[in-house]
Amino acid sequence: MLDSQQINCASINSLKITFKIFLKIIKHISMTFLHVRNFLPIGLLIIFWHGNVSGETAYVTDKMRVGIYASQDLNSKILKILTTGDKLEIVRETELMSLVIDDSGVQGWIDKNYLMKNKPAAMLLKDLSEKNNQNVLQQNATNVPKEDHATTDDVNTKTSDLKKNNTRLKTKLAQVLPRVKQCESRASILEKKNERLSEELEIKCASADITPEDTVPLLDYQKLEKRLTDLKSSIDDQVIKKQPISDDNSNPVSIIKHYWLWVLASMAALIVFGAVIGAYLLDYSNRRRHGGFRI
Repeated sequence: MLDSQQINCASINSLKITFKIFLKIIKHISMTFLHVRNFLPIGLLIIFWHGNVSGETAYVTDKMRVGIYASQDLNSKILKILTTGDKLEIVRETELMSLVIDDSGVQGWIDKNYLMKNKPAAMLLKDLSEKNNQNVLQQNATNVPKEDHATTDDVNTKTSDLKKNNTRLKTKLAQVLPRVKQCESRASILEKKNERLSEELEIKCASADITPEDTVPLLDYQKLEKRLTDLKSSIDDQVIKKQPISDDNSNPVSIIKHYWLWVLASMAALIVFGAVIGAYLLDYSNRRRHGGFRI
């Protein structure tokens, strides 16, 4: 019995040891997998980048850089760096070198192998591109769409209509001008009458005894007269400013409007002035009848 129990205990211990070893192996495998998973994107990126670089196509550049040397020795001082297409003037040539001057006036030696009489391909391509662009622009300018022609016809039609309207307005202006002149003559007559009444009023005021209270209507009259003068000068200035320079630039409606404004303003001022003078004369005559008392 003791031997069987010892055997069972030994087998159980061996199973425990085996299970612990198995757990350690699984743990080690899982840790290794975690490390590999962290570095996996970097590895894939390196592989992908390497594949792209190896699949690209490259060309030799056409932008050459050549130095102008101070002497025929290529180890001498470099005076200037030239690029493809720079224009040079050859002064003197030797077996291997050429003495040249560039557009900026720098003079020096350059290897003859880098010089050519014809333009380089890059410059020829640039000239052809510019010429092609100019041809395209000229072709677009000559091929005017039909819509532009239609627009031109519309403009011509509108211009013709405007000329007809201008002629019609000139005819109406010729018909209205006599009435305007008649109104001007009436305004002139009223103005002369106003001046005559003003003179009579001044004479009567000078011959009569007027108290300070009686000077109020006279002051009102003087204010109205000043306003009338200012209004007339303002209207004259506006008429001069609005006067057309030529027949083509004239606006008949504007001319008629300013004439009527002047006439109406003059008539309104004269009516107000006449009312004030009439009220004053009526008051003056009443006071004379009643011994200087206002009733």
